[in-house]
Amino acid sequence: MSESTAPTGWWANPPERALDCAQDYLERLGYRVLARQFRDCDLIAGRWPLVIACEVRARRIVEPVDDDCSARRKRLRLSASIWLANPPHRGFHEVRFDRIDVYLSHGGELVGLEHYPNAF
Repeated sequence: MSESTAPTGWWANPPERALDCAQDYLERLGYRVLARQFRDCDLIAGRWPLVIACEVRARRIVEPVDDDCSARRKRLRLSASIWLANPPHRGFHEVRFDRIDVYLSHGGELVGLEHYPNAF
């Protein structure tokens, strides 16, 4: 089923819904979300001394995973560096780049979530 022929609510706002799910997940793990959609970082979360720059992908169950995104990863690293260079954020000693794939149902409900720490 293509997005253009999908019923209402099927893919209403997947990026925002995926960010909400990923943020809830990280908060349950004890991280505090420090920024959302900062340049090319979807989420920046921290639990001292670690800060995580996350790429969040909204997925439908039928979509194949596309892992060849070296340019996007480069932009994510640059965005995280810019965020960390800001004086209030200099207290973190470790940086990790994660990917979170959020799988949504036809109605936009969370079906599954896969977290890849140190994804790149």
